[in-house]
Amino acid sequence: MIMKFLRSYRTVMIIVFLYILISCVTIAVSMQQVKGAKKDILGCYEFDDCLYMNPLSSFIAVKEFFPYVYGLGEDSMIIANTETGDIKRLSVQYEKRAIAKDEFLSKNDFPYFTIPDISDYNERWLHAMLTDEDGQQYRLYQMDHEIWLIKLSQRDSGIWSIYRLKRTNDFNFSDLRDTYELGNKENEDKLQMTLRDVYELARKGKNLTTLDFDMFRSKSVGSGFTIMRYDIKGGCVLIVHSDTPDEVINYARLSKRGYDPYDESLTVDIRNGTEAVAAYLDPLHSLVKLKIEGFNNGEGAGERELIYEFEGYRYYLNSISADQVVITLENGDRLPLKQALKERRTVIEDLVGNGLYNVFMEPMDNPKGGYFPILHHCHKFTFDNEEFYPSTSFMYMVDADFSSIYFGIEELADVLELWGRDELAKKLRSLEKAGDLFVIADKAYITGDELTEAGITVEIGWAYSSHTPVSFTLVEK
Repeated sequence: MIMKFLRSYRTVMIIVFLYILISCVTIAVSMQQVKGAKKDILGCYEFDDCLYMNPLSSFIAVKEFFPYVYGLGEDSMIIANTETGDIKRLSVQYEKRAIAKDEFLSKNDFPYFTIPDISDYNERWLHAMLTDEDGQQYRLYQMDHEIWLIKLSQRDSGIWSIYRLKRTNDFNFSDLRDTYELGNKENEDKLQMTLRDVYELARKGKNLTTLDFDMFRSKSVGSGFTIMRYDIKGGCVLIVHSDTPDEVINYARLSKRGYDPYDESLTVDIRNGTEAVAAYLDPLHSLVKLKIEGFNNGEGAGERELIYEFEGYRYYLNSISADQVVITLENGDRLPLKQALKERRTVIEDLVGNGLYNVFMEPMDNPKGGYFPILHHCHKFTFDNEEFYPSTSFMYMVDADFSSIYFGIEELADVLELWGRDELAKKLRSLEKAGDLFVIADKAYITGDELTEAGITVEIGWAYSSHTPVSFTLVEK
């Protein structure tokens, strides 16, 4: 009986051992398959197409305007915008499993909007589950030879978007990872660049080096992430590139707010000096090409016609034929002048920059009956012989009498700060805070006589017919 029991026990143990051995082999093979499958999809991808977007989204991803790269590593995915430098990290949990043909049907939050049909694909795999730093959930799928990145909706069961990705050899994961880690670390104690900083950098001209930018926050952009992007307070952008070992800069291009900083034709290299920077930032320096037809260049002078009202100001054309003026936009659309302005298809500064003459600008609340002359004809503003380009509302005049001409005090203080005259700028701001100045359209204005008392003389050259020079000079003490 005992021997029989021992033989039975031995048999059971052998069976258990074989079961464990088979299980271990199965698990090992499975893990090896998952590891091999993971290795197959590691690398870098670019956005290829948007296959689906939730109808509640106001955004549509278009390949030509969606410069994203996706780096997939052993335990993370790095997503980077190669133009803005925005970059984030997602944690990754790999899990390769086949999915059913109807996998996505239950994830459709809006039955009337069709999610891509995956039943025609021979191979359908879920490869990974991803989570970003804010808890947003993603899934990485393979449909035959296509890689899909799916962003889940907030309830994590529906689909928000489906992006198809394609492999790229222009980037590598280690560069993306290093850029992410370095960017988070290096920008902690750095300053955001201001326009004043831009002017100080521009004064160095061709002697500017990469070392001059060390104190400012930046983002790595472009292929290989060798270009530095500096987002400037107020909306301008500075793009700096150097591919030399001695910190020499290839270019340092400044772009106005709203313009493509990577289009060289829409930028200025700050190494050309402060005058070039100031001229580029001139509100009447238009970066768009408009064609103006039907304008009679001032015939019927004295017959002011209202063409536009916007944000507390009225704009008049010193012509009796405003209704005949037609504007051709860069995209080829032709619109009447008034319609183009009303629909905000263009702005008055771009029109004047493209040749529209004799535009009068007045405040809606206008107790003194004056106007802003900058749009009407050419002015040249200088501070200590250095030219600057103020806004269209900087100068207000009632008549040619010096005591009836006013200047925007806050804007003038900004100019003084750009030129390093901090104490004088502070003095002007204290006058503004005192509240005794003339206010037009919520802006405080100061006369030339009041500026003289503050330490700045103003001279206006009315005798010049081509332009009106307006010179600001520090009073010698």
